[in-house]
Parts: sequence; C-alpha cells; structure tokens
Amino acid sequence: LMEQPRGEELLQLLQLERQLEDHKAWLEEHWPQIVDDSVADEQLLACAAERGDKMAALSPMKGPNYIPVTSNVARQLRQRLFNTWNALQDSFREAGFLAAASDSESDA
Repeated sequence: LMEQPRGEELLQLLQLERQLEDHKAWLEEHWPQIVDDSVADEQLLACAAERGDKMAALSPMKGPNYIPVTSNVARQLRQRLFNTWNALQDSFREAGFLAAASDSESDA
C-alpha cells in the first residue's frame, strides 16, 4: 500500500459516514413513534428536530462540512455519502423536521 498523504480526506469522509449511519439508525429505530402522533412524545420530537438540524449541516458537498476531494476513491465515496445525506434529509423533512429546501425547487 502506497503512503497516501491525502488520506486525510478519506478519514473525514469515513467519519462523516459514521455520523450519517448513526442518524440513519436512530431515525429507523424511532420512525414509527415519530410519524404516529398518538405515541410521539415531546422529548422524542425535540430530539428528532435536533438531529435533523445536525444532520442537515453534514452535507459533504456544501456548507461548513464541505469536504474537498483530490482522488477518485474519495470522490466516489463523497458522492455515495451525499446520496445517503440526501435520502436522510428527505426522511427528516417527510417527518416534518426540516423546512423545505430553500436552495432547490421548494414545491417538489
């Protein structure tokens, strides 16, 4: 294995992947209670809203957590994570925790 001085970007992407997977697992676990008004409690909803905000800030393509990539491997990984992030954002939005996207077509 060649020493990769640019391994830093892969490390960032892998850390991001771990965070996204964590949000995803949490959302899947609590999804039934979140979408069922009769069982959703305020604490859970507050937690979901907080997670939604945190997750929304994690985009690897734009914003504070933008990760520049220099290798094809990193580029592919970033694209995959961006897709995961997008899907997560849709889920949180569907559950009513994120405002409609302001920077894309809002009436989807």
